[in-house]
Amino acid sequence: MNLLIVESPNKIKKITALLPQGWHVEASVGHIRDLPLRDLGIDRSNNYRMHYAINTDKEKTVANLKAKVRQVGAENVYLATDPDREGEAISYHLCQVLGLDVKTAKRVTFQEITGPAILAAVAQPRKLDTHLVAAQECRRAVDRLVGWEISPLLTRHFQSKGYSAGRVQSVATRLVVERERTIQAFSGKQTYPVSAVFRTRTAEMLPARWVGEAPQTEEEARQLLQRISQARDFAVLSIEQQPVATSPPAPYSTSSLQQDGVKKLKLTVQQVSDLAQKLFEAGHITYIRTDSVNLSEEARQEAATQIRQQFGVDYAVGGSGRTFREKAGSQGAHEAIRPTHWEQATAGDTVDQQQLYQLIYARALASQMSDAKYDQTTILVAAARPGPEGLTFQSKVRVLRFEGYRKAYQEAVEEVDEDAALAEGAEGAALQHPVGEGEVMELRRARAAGRSQKPPRRFDEATLVAELERLQIGRPSTYASTLRTIHAREYVANGSVTGTKVKAKTLIWEDGKLREETRTETIGGDKNKLVPTERGNGVTDFLLRYFVDIVNLDFTAKCEADFDEVAEGRRRFTEVVPAFDNRLTELRTAAEVDLPAPKKAH
Repeated sequence: MNLLIVESPNKIKKITALLPQGWHVEASVGHIRDLPLRDLGIDRSNNYRMHYAINTDKEKTVANLKAKVRQVGAENVYLATDPDREGEAISYHLCQVLGLDVKTAKRVTFQEITGPAILAAVAQPRKLDTHLVAAQECRRAVDRLVGWEISPLLTRHFQSKGYSAGRVQSVATRLVVERERTIQAFSGKQTYPVSAVFRTRTAEMLPARWVGEAPQTEEEARQLLQRISQARDFAVLSIEQQPVATSPPAPYSTSSLQQDGVKKLKLTVQQVSDLAQKLFEAGHITYIRTDSVNLSEEARQEAATQIRQQFGVDYAVGGSGRTFREKAGSQGAHEAIRPTHWEQATAGDTVDQQQLYQLIYARALASQMSDAKYDQTTILVAAARPGPEGLTFQSKVRVLRFEGYRKAYQEAVEEVDEDAALAEGAEGAALQHPVGEGEVMELRRARAAGRSQKPPRRFDEATLVAELERLQIGRPSTYASTLRTIHAREYVANGSVTGTKVKAKTLIWEDGKLREETRTETIGGDKNKLVPTERGNGVTDFLLRYFVDIVNLDFTAKCEADFDEVAEGRRRFTEVVPAFDNRLTELRTAAEVDLPAPKKAH
């Protein structure tokens, strides 16, 4: 009899059905032990040795696992926790608690819950990767030290409980706070983008934009419209036609799936993570905690077969398939997220699971499909008079000629600044009849629409995750818990901001007359975004004053790089953690001088 220990009990039934007789599957239900709740649990005087305690809610689980180990024998135990640093650490703790030899314990990993993957994994167990364990312990130690040392000082400063600091959560809060302050302090200048509409010889209307720099004042805009209206004699200066191709996006990593789930399905990051976990446990998709954007060679070939069957040979990219450049800081330890069965276009037990699966399926399939192809035509229209000043307008038209990957997947539509679109004028209308160089064009209308520069948009969960990933802060697998924490601590809230209403003037020349129209623009308004609370502002100000290194973006990203070096065996736990703690202690000592004394218990 063999014993396979996984993390989630939801995997037991599926994996048991895939293994032959003689196997028993049990679950650790995540971590079985952790640092103690009421003590630091890190022995600074003994090379920062970690002292763990079995979680009270896992005592029965541990007792059951011990009994199973005694029943089958330690030599027949296989540790199949998740294939990442956290999973490696859980396997290490299982060894410690269950009496397994860390040096000889059988560790197995698989990227998908399918028969071939499970059988291949148990047929070739490996040893525990102690470098990965050390990297996880580094992260845990640093995070415990930050919370243990700074959170009590927050309580003293605010004379209230319920405040906490964290290496990633505090930076995430800072990003939301500083974005809000940037918006509030923003004072943008106004410009007057100029556009025009021309009538062709076949009576079609061609919208175009002036190629020059937009006027900075109303008076400059009036003068330019006056010149345009006096020129009158416009003709086609040049026509450029060229094929344009767009390549498909990479298959999903953890963070890009979270972002698309928020944008396309209107879910939260936590909901996306929970749904994806269910799909993985059911064997529908590969492992969900990954920063890779590439599929295995075998998966690329399987996808190509499916593409040819569904869409035809022209839609398959050909060769050995398409690969993508990994992002900076990517560990690339696992495949990108993909379906385990390409012939299965739908899967999931609930509507939300099914919708998320369809996203994953479509994106993975599209990544191995041909480019979308367009014909792009750029038309320049210029005035014959007044000549030297050069009154030139540009119109671009792009026509889809071959759908390619877009047959399976289309990118999420990004938010559009409606005021900017209105001010800059429409462009891209397709003509039914071609025009030729030198063809005379009749100016029908010209306008200069005043618009104010806009501040950056507030973050929502998707864009905050994207920013954290861009800055290499934290890991995608932790983003859901980070967002959950800053909401629970009431440092940020989901909300809408009305913004400031300002008047904008549009000057329009038409039928030989210049007239004015007035519209209202909104500056700094947003709907359903992350807004910092008073608590979030207060905590950020405190940390920037006393613990600037902890919320420094580069410093926090460097921590991740340090953990990566430990995972690769290039640095040691005993180098990284003490160095971090020494700096933290310096900052804490300086902060204590300014803070009020802690309240005495009565």
